[in-house]
Amino acid sequence: MNADRRKRLDQAAELISQAKDMIADVGSEEQDAFDNMSEGLQQTEKAQRMEEVAFALDDIVNNLDEALGEIEEAKS
Repeated sequence: MNADRRKRLDQAAELISQAKDMIADVGSEEQDAFDNMSEGLQQTEKAQRMEEVAFALDDIVNNLDEALGEIEEAKS
């Protein structure tokens, strides 16, 4: 791989890393909001959706971590 393509992959990895951090923050906030609800409210449909979203965002973060690893592997 030449230096230009490697540099572009580095730039892409940085953008992915920034997006991953933002998504992780939103997921953490969503989980905290759910956790701070009373048990009764946690049983509502809206609250259950909040928890599902928090888990989905966590999955996205994990997938982005894997993508970053694959980029590093591709550069070597």
